[in-house]
Amino acid sequence: MTFANKKLIAPHRDNITLVAVSGGGDSMALLHLLLVHWGAEKLAVATVDHRLRDGSSDEADQVARWCAERDIRHEVLVWDTPKKASASARDARYRLLIDHARSIGSRTIALGHTQDDQAETIIMRAQRSKKESGTRGLSGMSMNTQYEDITLWRPLLTCSRDSLRAYLLQQDIDWTEDPSNTDMQSERVAVRAVLNTKTHLPDAQQIARFADLCASSRLWLGKEAAVIISRQVTQDADGSFVLARSKSEHPLLITEVFGALILAAGGMARRVHRSKYMSALDAYLDRRSTRCTAGRCLIEVRKRHVRFSREVRGDTQTHQSMNSVPGLERFRSPADDPLHEVFNRVIAESKATCSGKRVQHKQE
Repeated sequence: MTFANKKLIAPHRDNITLVAVSGGGDSMALLHLLLVHWGAEKLAVATVDHRLRDGSSDEADQVARWCAERDIRHEVLVWDTPKKASASARDARYRLLIDHARSIGSRTIALGHTQDDQAETIIMRAQRSKKESGTRGLSGMSMNTQYEDITLWRPLLTCSRDSLRAYLLQQDIDWTEDPSNTDMQSERVAVRAVLNTKTHLPDAQQIARFADLCASSRLWLGKEAAVIISRQVTQDADGSFVLARSKSEHPLLITEVFGALILAAGGMARRVHRSKYMSALDAYLDRRSTRCTAGRCLIEVRKRHVRFSREVRGDTQTHQSMNSVPGLERFRSPADDPLHEVFNRVIAESKATCSGKRVQHKQE
């Protein structure tokens, strides 16, 4: 691809874009591309130092020097915690970047995820999928993901890793190879090795096209589930969400609705796997009554409705009124936007009509 001609349509071009740069080839190519197109005055750079291995501080310093030579403001964000799990490191990285973006008045964080990263993500999710998983996870990463009030922007999702390194060589720009990229104990590294050596497998571009198809399906599900929620869901004074039954609903749509309501009522950061609430879903579809928990949410399936409440844990916890939709505020894809909007409407209506009294359930 010709990077000089690549279109860069950022979600928010009216303020500073924060670029997450580790010093690796992908993020260095992203930074240089943005610098060429926009200039240093429109950019700020942050390097997260997880302190998980020797040499990480030196790599952060290299990025700092590169930015200083080009008058780009740069900050090293240090993760100071004893936890070493990769999931913890990922969550900490986003938290540090989000907080720093707010501190400098940026609404967009540019990330260097590539087409190869997308393919690896799809393969890893496919390997972990179960019969009841569906295709939600196979839609991969979105070009734009909303994290609370900040947009995570991935402009290189259509670019291959090799093309980025070829670009850096052409521009005479150095980068650092993370030693963890050769650690075969890492699931991602192992998948990467298989994709690079197995010629009979689909390539990254083909897998990315498959992800686009799954993303289209996910977007349709989100829109249709939002319609059901707007028509059949109310919120009670205690914060519980109540889903009124209708005469006919497609199981795929009701599954999506259940997942969204559990996320909203339970308040977790991510959706729980549908295997956790299959018993409640089956009871709903079979018109039986049951009671179970999933994702910190109590699910009560009754003849005419289903109640989704925050689970009470211990003597000190009580049901609290839900004034926002925490789970849909983090890593929200375009497919989740319709759900986020309709939940905010349901919550606003409940505040306006409840006045300390229980909202009457919508009739079937």
